[in-house]
Amino acid sequence: MTNQPEILDRVEGFLREARMAPSTFGMKALNDRHFVSQLRSGRECLPKTQNVVLAFMRGYREGLDAKVAA
Repeated sequence: MTNQPEILDRVEGFLREARMAPSTFGMKALNDRHFVSQLRSGRECLPKTQNVVLAFMRGYREGLDAKVAA
């Protein structure tokens, strides 16, 4: 499990890397377009939610890697 500042840093890095809007990330990862803005405002990210977010980012990156390799 990661801590609050770390999960926010990881999400922010992913957004830059993927060139994805925060609301798009929230919808794709959690079906919650306000997730990133609320996280930035101090929303607590429970371990279950962190796992979903991290799995989404991992899967997204793996999907991009598969497209590049094809």
